[in-house]
Amino acid sequence: MPRVPSQMFAFVSRWVLAREHGPQPTPRSPAGLTNTQKAVGISVGLGLVGLARWFATGRKLIEDAATQRAVGELK
Repeated sequence: MPRVPSQMFAFVSRWVLAREHGPQPTPRSPAGLTNTQKAVGISVGLGLVGLARWFATGRKLIEDAATQRAVGELK
C-alpha cells in the first residue's frame, strides 16, 4: 500500500498509457459559408424584419382604434 501520494501516482502511471506528445495538428481555417447557409441567413433576417414591421403596424392600429372610441363603449 502506498504511503504517500507520489507512490500512488507511480502505481497508477504504470497502468495508464500516456498520450504521445507529438506536434499538434494545425487547426484548419473555416471555409466560407455555403450558398444554402447564406440563403437561410437572408431568409431569417428578412423574416425578422417583416415580423418587426407587422408588430409595429399592429400596435399602431390598436393605438389608433383606442384613441378614436369613447371609453367604455362596447359594440
